[in-house]
Amino acid sequence: MRELMLGSWALEIGKRLRTLFTTLAVRAYTNYQLPITNYQLPKSIVTLHFFIFLTAITAISVKHFGVP
Repeated sequence: MRELMLGSWALEIGKRLRTLFTTLAVRAYTNYQLPITNYQLPKSIVTLHFFIFLTAITAISVKHFGVP
């Protein structure tokens, strides 16, 4: 049960972080008019941060609960 709660909590935080990074990337694009075609750079930055966060959550959960 604890693993399920941690998993859903991690997913919720991941979604919020993804939204935050997307918003920041779009604001940076509109404010500074960076030469980005079709928002490729913001999407890759968001994906990178999301996977870093997901890896960190996985490492923490494995450390606390052991390998599932």
